[in-house]
Amino acid sequence: MEAESLTLMIQTCGKYSDLWEPHMAFLSQNWPGHPPAVLVTDEPTNAVFPGVEVFAAGAGLHMPGRLAAVLPRIQTKYILLTLDDYFPVYPINTAEIARLVKIMDAKGLDYIRLFPDPPSFRPFPGQKEVYRINLNSDYAVNLYPGLWRKSFLEATLPGPADIWAYEVSLTHTARQRNAKCAMTWGREFPVLDVIRKGKLLRRAKRFLSRRGICLESRETVPLWEEIRIFCFNWGKKLLPRPAARWVKKQLRKWGFSFYTDQFEENYDTNTAN
Repeated sequence: MEAESLTLMIQTCGKYSDLWEPHMAFLSQNWPGHPPAVLVTDEPTNAVFPGVEVFAAGAGLHMPGRLAAVLPRIQTKYILLTLDDYFPVYPINTAEIARLVKIMDAKGLDYIRLFPDPPSFRPFPGQKEVYRINLNSDYAVNLYPGLWRKSFLEATLPGPADIWAYEVSLTHTARQRNAKCAMTWGREFPVLDVIRKGKLLRRAKRFLSRRGICLESRETVPLWEEIRIFCFNWGKKLLPRPAARWVKKQLRKWGFSFYTDQFEENYDTNTAN
């Protein structure tokens, strides 16, 4: 893969600096031939990692602000965007990533999500293991690891300052721009999800402990909370859209609010990619 075609961007902040060393160790081990990489944080730091530029965007900046600060420095057409708590714990095949970049070029794709949530079973014509994304689904475009056309990522800014609202806005922006979006089932860039709301996920803790890695400053997510997360995630996947809307309507009556509410709109599924 030509170095000028892709940048690996890892978004982080000082509060998660304890993740940097293990993340970079796994990256070096499992993707030694990775493209030019940049670790984007907020406050200045003395951290140094071989083959990775560390860019301090500015104290107090949330993820969208850090992204806006670093994008003018990126010279490549495509960006593989990931977050600090998605550890690349399995080997990454450069040829597979390069294949997807070529597909983006050939088909004019703006975004390929490298994670099957929400899933799609609609094959992209003529392309192996690439699937169309239905932009009528909430979080169809999200902050799981993904390949982005730089110009499309720029178009998502300025977005909400808060990362959670910004993530919801991504699908809204894709709808407005009629962006061409796709996904894979993630085998090209397999990761371990490590953190949830600042706490260490139990599976990740076991995985890291077996390798002598201990994140001492992190609390562990309680078992009941992981069960709740599991049920909620599967509920989102299995419930038909009308049923999901009904459930959300009932929850609102009990005082619940959702980031997606601010971007609710009627969207014709026939226009989805």
